[in-house]
Amino acid sequence: MSKKSLLVLCAVACILFLGTQAFAAEELSHGRKIWDNIMLFLNFGILVFLFIKYAKKPLMGFLRGEGKKIAERLDELSSRRDHVESKMKGEADRLDNIDKRILELREIIIENAQKEKDTIIEQAKMKADQMIERAKSEAAIKLAAAKKALNDEATEIAISMVQENLKKGLSPEDDERLVDQFIFGLNSNERLTTSN
Repeated sequence: MSKKSLLVLCAVACILFLGTQAFAAEELSHGRKIWDNIMLFLNFGILVFLFIKYAKKPLMGFLRGEGKKIAERLDELSSRRDHVESKMKGEADRLDNIDKRILELREIIIENAQKEKDTIIEQAKMKADQMIERAKSEAAIKLAAAKKALNDEATEIAISMVQENLKKGLSPEDDERLVDQFIFGLNSNERLTTSN
């Protein structure tokens, strides 16, 4: 603030102050009133001069220091606000991305579940095929054993029949007929087993 503007400010304050003084002291003479007003302006001017001369630097230093502290505090609060805003923006971005991430994870889980399902189905098919093959081989073994048992039984029956006929004293024609029947029976058994 310049000295001229300070003096104008002081003059306005004095006029306002003296105007109230003039109404309060109406019984004083006109000359006394002027003298009081001049002294009041003079005293006020001296106070302003002393204030500008001696109190200006400390007061301005104090005000600058307070202004500096306030500016630093404002800078600190501004940086904290910026930090909080960036964190909030990061969290908002993360929340926006969390929906996308959930969808991605859901797709991955569904894909893995489908792969697992396909693997289980494939393993089940392989086990079923193995069980079918095992059942076929067991059936073939049992069928072969049954054929062998049937052949063995037929052979034993034929042998016992031959023995009985030998005991009865068969003729060579009967013997030949029995052998033909036996061979026919063996051939029909073989045809039955091969057709099965």
